[in-house]
Amino acid sequence: MRSCQIRAAQAKDAPGIANVHVGSWQAAYRTLLSDEVISSVASGRLTWWTEYLSRPHDHEHVLVATDGDQIVGFASARASPDDDADRSQAEVGALYVLPDRWGEGIGSALLAALLTRLRADAFETASLWVLARNEAARRFYERRHWRNDGHERVHPQRATPEVRYRIKLSAA
Repeated sequence: MRSCQIRAAQAKDAPGIANVHVGSWQAAYRTLLSDEVISSVASGRLTWWTEYLSRPHDHEHVLVATDGDQIVGFASARASPDDDADRSQAEVGALYVLPDRWGEGIGSALLAALLTRLRADAFETASLWVLARNEAARRFYERRHWRNDGHERVHPQRATPEVRYRIKLSAA
């Protein structure tokens, strides 16, 4: 990984996080989601991240990877909101890196730092949802010992199937 630092996100990071979020969605999902869905994400990300980062969240984490002053990736996690989750389960809600920085290890470093924080919060397992047709993301997680747990859903806003992956944090 080329000269990146990972740290907790701050309110001032909202524009950089929104830029990564939109850019990575446009590149990663252009063949997997409709233009309307991708546009809807793009149009509201700066406002969403500005509001989210302006208030505290217990046991929720947003980390950024920076290269100098530029945010090149981010990851977030919280307690799992899934119906079948208990208090010991966390959810990785986002892991995105600028497309021109894919393959540099930034995503791996962000994920490792995020899982360290979740272990410190006493979570025992973590889950995440990934588009069923997103083979690249699925391979990324599988190489890091995440396993498909057999649960599927159709995200109401994306109208495409997602599958859930899970990992024991003691093994991560």
